[in-house]
Amino acid sequence: MEVLKDNFEEVLPIFTAAVENADFIAIDTELTGLNRPTESQDFTDDTQTRYSKLRISASEFLVIQFGVCTFTWSDTQGVFVAKPFNFYVFPSGEPRMAGDRCFTCNSSSMKFLSGCNFDFNKLIRGGIPYMTHTEEEKYHELRELRTGKVIGTL
Repeated sequence: MEVLKDNFEEVLPIFTAAVENADFIAIDTELTGLNRPTESQDFTDDTQTRYSKLRISASEFLVIQFGVCTFTWSDTQGVFVAKPFNFYVFPSGEPRMAGDRCFTCNSSSMKFLSGCNFDFNKLIRGGIPYMTHTEEEKYHELRELRTGKVIGTL
């Protein structure tokens, strides 16, 4: 199921129920890139070193699609029933909210996604807006300054 900002609230209870009733879930992400040009891949790296390198690289790129597939065993059918959810996510881009976000892309990743018919217009126009914890704190500080009221987290 495709999840965008326009149907997020409608899909959220369906998604929550699917996760709560699942026997297991699978998660997949699409990012604007995978590896920094300065980061070499050394296949002799141990698991921890490889993870550390990938973690640093991944922090420089945006997650633009977050996929979750729930699997529930069906006794009547004798198979697992899969329910996929694809969340298009994109920073709010509203300077009055939390500032304008700059991010990094790998041209090879963009070309790969385009070749897989990834809809970048849908991402930018319909992606579910989000903020980092730092952006959310900044947003709350600005709201408190404007309104004089302390508000809770989003």
